[in-house]
Amino acid sequence: MAGIIIPVGSALRDTIEQHAASDRMIFFAGLPGVGKSLMLQQTVLIATSLGRTVSLLQWDVARIAFEQPDLLRRYPEVDGVTHVGIRLAAGSWVRGAIRQWAETRSNEKNLLVGEMPLVGNRFVEVTRPESDQAEALLAASSATFFVPAPTLELRREMEAARQREMSNPMHSREAANASPSVLEALMLEIRQLAPRLNIPCGKGEDYDPDLYLAVYGWLLRHRHFVPLWIRDFLAVEDSPHKLPDGIEDIVPSSRAVRRHGNALAAVSDDELQARAESWWHLPDVGPTEETDDVAR
Repeated sequence: MAGIIIPVGSALRDTIEQHAASDRMIFFAGLPGVGKSLMLQQTVLIATSLGRTVSLLQWDVARIAFEQPDLLRRYPEVDGVTHVGIRLAAGSWVRGAIRQWAETRSNEKNLLVGEMPLVGNRFVEVTRPESDQAEALLAASSATFFVPAPTLELRREMEAARQREMSNPMHSREAANASPSVLEALMLEIRQLAPRLNIPCGKGEDYDPDLYLAVYGWLLRHRHFVPLWIRDFLAVEDSPHKLPDGIEDIVPSSRAVRRHGNALAAVSDDELQARAESWWHLPDVGPTEETDDVAR
């Protein structure tokens, strides 16, 4: 069974413990390969050790529910990249799922821990101020958006470890990790977006932690954004995806998948492509918020 490996007394451990003890919601945003899965796992372990009851809302878990044969025929995955139609359908579901969780898990011991990449329209909907019932929850100081940020040297070590995980996975989700080409494409997307946001962008194509945090800080400017610097390599003996038994996953029901997936049926391919290219300032699409069935 996986254990807590963040050293006691470290700034990283102190920060996570503080929020795990008192927050209502903790979300991990960021690019693939920056340590989101490990930080999420460690937060869950710390929170449960403090007596919290944890629920999980993860992009990579929730979007699988939308990968039904009829939707995949309309929105096929290409070169390991989820079609924008699937991304938009999942995004139109997520805010209602958060509201419903809060309504049904009102005890102060309950904690929602989430993973949402944001870039490329992967649950970016949670960052936008809206007039729905989820807004007060997402805008509160008790909803923290951590963005793990390894140093450049550490990121290179993490990429090598990620490659080893994919070639010899210890967990089913490791084989589905984003490929190096996808990682490069997403960092390029960060660099292309920065000038539009008036964020200075230096030369080069590699991961730049300061640029990365600046872009995510802009995306999360309406949220309680906390950079989570990771400066030391944490040796993982087991999979960072391995979690304690009994943790509930918040995923869309088959009814919710049909409703949110079918809501995009009338949107043209050209319009979907346009939305894919301007995901960072997209208007909401899909059905208006109402009670969704949420499978657990």
